Amino acid sequence: MEETTNMIQFRKVLVAVDIDYKSGTIADTGAVAVREALTTARRDNAEVTFMHVINSPGNKQASGAPDTSTAAGKQHAAALKILGKLQADAGKDLRSQTAIRFGEHWREILHAVVEENHDLVVIGTRKRSLAGRLLFGSTGNKLLRLCPCPVWVVKDEPRPEHPTVLIAHDLTPVGEAALSIAAALKQQFDGADVKVLHVVEHPEAAHFLDSVARDERQRRLDDAKATIEAQCRSLLPEGTWDITITDGNAYARILEHLEKNPVDLLVMGTVARQGIAGLLTGNTAENVLPWANCSVIAIKPPGFTPPIEP
Repeated sequence: MEETTNMIQFRKVLVAVDIDYKSGTIADTGAVAVREALTTARRDNAEVTFMHVINSPGNKQASGAPDTSTAAGKQHAAALKILGKLQADAGKDLRSQTAIRFGEHWREILHAVVEENHDLVVIGTRKRSLAGRLLFGSTGNKLLRLCPCPVWVVKDEPRPEHPTVLIAHDLTPVGEAALSIAAALKQQFDGADVKVLHVVEHPEAAHFLDSVARDERQRRLDDAKATIEAQCRSLLPEGTWDITITDGNAYARILEHLEKNPVDLLVMGTVARQGIAGLLTGNTAENVLPWANCSVIAIKPPGFTPPIEP
């Protein structure tokens, strides 16, 4: 592969490990999250934290291991064993640690990110609608909205040999960061197809594209393509990407693309509305992410501060 520049590299990866307490093993959702976290950490020589949260909303455990005769104590003992095995299996060549917290899953993950400066969170999900779309649980939804670092929500399915990665690029620095992550994933997945989708929205023609002068409409499409092509050339070997430029309603076009084309991973930015911390921008991310039928990586802009209490 030709050498490229500016690809994002992660330093500290946090993977949320789901545990099936009945069987005493890692759950399927935890296994797929661990798989992607480990391949990413090895690619970037990053540290990985295997973290499990024992659910106890509003009742944080005091420091130290709980009484093993209690339900929480038994869960803690099971988690220690499973996380320890994950760390051992990861090998000594990979920097790793384990962490067990008590509380609400999303809140404890968020606190860990802020306190320990993780720059990638990987979680699994298995929830589906009847149409096969992912329906993120409360943990996934909260993290997509509030986590300051990229969040990778992984479907509990085998990854294809040559996965298709779609970048929903909005021509902002966050969109360029999404492209950078996709470039790194192409290297990680060894043969992934990288596709970029940009939707030009015409403010003066919210409902009727024909009201935009033909020459002006085409100029905007051409300008967007030229910008994205230049970014692709700085990140990817020549000819290894595919760009689609269209116009209209952004979230409708993205969902339409996901419905009509095979996509294994969607990478897109989420931006806080000005003055309202912890919300996604406009309607695009809010309407797309909860209905994606593939794994998702959501990215926040630099300086995003989650509205959480210590």
